[in-house]
Amino acid sequence: MLKSKYGEQDAEIVVEGIKQTIKDGFEVRKDRFASKEDLANAKSEILRWTFAFVFGALLLNIVAIIGAVISVAHIVSK
Repeated sequence: MLKSKYGEQDAEIVVEGIKQTIKDGFEVRKDRFASKEDLANAKSEILRWTFAFVFGALLLNIVAIIGAVISVAHIVSK
């Protein structure tokens, strides 16, 4: 389309300008993108925290059950 309107040389200049603008925009924003390494680190961090929360909840439930058993044993023994 550009060749028919502006000629081949001018069309190539416009296309190269567009390519350079896109490349410059990418260079400015590329630090915002996540790499595979970033995603792998985030995944391992999420798994670690999930395990910690599940383990903490399990431990809390065990303590609650032991407390309930001791309370019942104390009440029954009186």
